[in-house]
Amino acid sequence: MNMRLLPLLALAGLIALPLTAQDDQIEGDPILLEAIARLEANDEPGAIQVLEGLRSQPNPSAVGLALLGGLYVDAGQPLDALDALEPLLALDPPDPAVLFNAGRAAQALGQLQRAAELYQRSIEILPSSQARRELGLMLGSRSQYVQALALLKPWAAAYPSDVEARLAAAFCAVQLERVPDAEELLSDLPQDQPQVALLWSRVLLIKGDPWGALNTLSPMLDSAPAAMQLDLRRALAEAYAAVGQAADAVEVLAGYSERDPSVALQLALAQYQSGELEGALDTLRPFAESINSAGDAPTADPTAARIVLHYGRFLAMTGEHEAALPYLERATRLNPDEKQGWQMLGQTLAGLGRRDEAMVALERFQEISKGEISASKQELQSREEREDPTLVAIRETYDFMSQDRFDDALTRIRQERSIARNDLRPVLLEGRVLTLLERYEEALSVADQAVKAAPENPDALYLRGTVHMSMKSFDAAEIDFRQALTLQPRHTATMNDLAVLLINTGNTTEARALLERVLEYNPDDAIAAQNLSSLEG
Repeated sequence: MNMRLLPLLALAGLIALPLTAQDDQIEGDPILLEAIARLEANDEPGAIQVLEGLRSQPNPSAVGLALLGGLYVDAGQPLDALDALEPLLALDPPDPAVLFNAGRAAQALGQLQRAAELYQRSIEILPSSQARRELGLMLGSRSQYVQALALLKPWAAAYPSDVEARLAAAFCAVQLERVPDAEELLSDLPQDQPQVALLWSRVLLIKGDPWGALNTLSPMLDSAPAAMQLDLRRALAEAYAAVGQAADAVEVLAGYSERDPSVALQLALAQYQSGELEGALDTLRPFAESINSAGDAPTADPTAARIVLHYGRFLAMTGEHEAALPYLERATRLNPDEKQGWQMLGQTLAGLGRRDEAMVALERFQEISKGEISASKQELQSREEREDPTLVAIRETYDFMSQDRFDDALTRIRQERSIARNDLRPVLLEGRVLTLLERYEEALSVADQAVKAAPENPDALYLRGTVHMSMKSFDAAEIDFRQALTLQPRHTATMNDLAVLLINTGNTTEARALLERVLEYNPDDAIAAQNLSSLEG
């Protein structure tokens, strides 16, 4: 077979048969040979017409159907593509390229759940499948940023020239406020591109450098494409507001808020900060009245609740307490956990002389305030999370574990492992979760990977030892535990587990010595105290 055709066939979705099998099928099939000749001549419609003859055959070529399905997708015929590829999806296992093209067809038809499932199956069979890219882009467009970044960042690392994928991954990182990941993805892209500048400005704003954001964005505003104007202006307005130039924020947003409630809210807050209270009311009025006439069930989207909250607040500031009241009541119903809504509602009710109701609202405000961490601690935690986003994922994983949601914990830490590919912590935690799920073979594989990546890390050896111990491979566990203690003699978790292992194998003397050492290092170690008490008993 002409080797120049292989990339062409791969792009068209040829199933990944061994090359010898592909050669045999193609060389012996005149329809396939004719279709390939048409493709070489850049005659895709002609190739489709030739391949359509396969569909009337009793046992059509799988290679031909796969090629036809891929060409149908490229030609904008997704229904025909799914029809051609459906028989190949029933194969065990199906080919990853077939799954990928079927996913493209389903996505084109708006069958997003099915598309995601087909893409995911393709990735499971072939991790380097282009389905990783398409699924990542699709999930990112649906604001599923964690899942999208877990797919797109490894793809961007493997294909750094794929600028679209890198920008999409960087956008997800920015939305998640994962500054190190965003910086890594953006660092060597052309810095004069408006998309790159916009994402850098978002990074700078997250890092608390609004002047840097202004310097990055200001030169881009006049030359940026029309499609980017709103996003650029919103970032500029945020930077202006952060440096106390609210009037400039109003200027860059003027004329852009008529249809978008989130832009209207940003403009109104800038107007309020610049002393234009009546202008802020005018900006919010049509949105607030529309929201107030709709249902008031709690919502995950904070924009509606914030619009009626600030509109009611601005009305109250003008002394119109009666007019403000229904908007503030609506704000507390839409978002009952927002303390500012209850505070403003209480003050407005007090202004109307309704003291008992005001006290109830203000008590709710105080109750929510007590449950919040202090502003200084919140800032410290935010800074820590910006500098170490993997720590956030680890905390979320432990939260799932504390709720006995171990499958969710495993999914979350695996996503983080895909993103933070050079960080050992997600690997170690994945191994622990798999052990708790009693999926010991998988846990051992992960532990082996950890030891291979960091052979001098006692935590990696400890993990593998705990897996061996769970599998009742006590000799192997003891070797790992002792090696971990050689590297870190005060690794108390290893000492505890080695002591338990020695108790089970009858070596109580060394076990007692280990537990006593643990309590010497950490007198509050409840596990060591309990094990020692049991041993003495």
